[in-house]
Amino acid sequence: MVGFVYMTSLQQAQALYVDAYRDAWGCEPEHLSPEKWQDIRYLEASTEGLIDVAIYNKDRRQTQ
Repeated sequence: MVGFVYMTSLQQAQALYVDAYRDAWGCEPEHLSPEKWQDIRYLEASTEGLIDVAIYNKDRRQTQ
């Protein structure tokens, strides 16, 4: 993602959230309220949780 370095911190957090959601659930994220979509701290915390889910799902699939 070459353009990533040219994004604002908020745009980077939004992009990472969307990617993490796709990795965790295999689909596009549900619409967030404007307050949440504009809150970097919310996006970062949610992204961390989504990464945990993605790792758990990957590990579970590998052990089956």
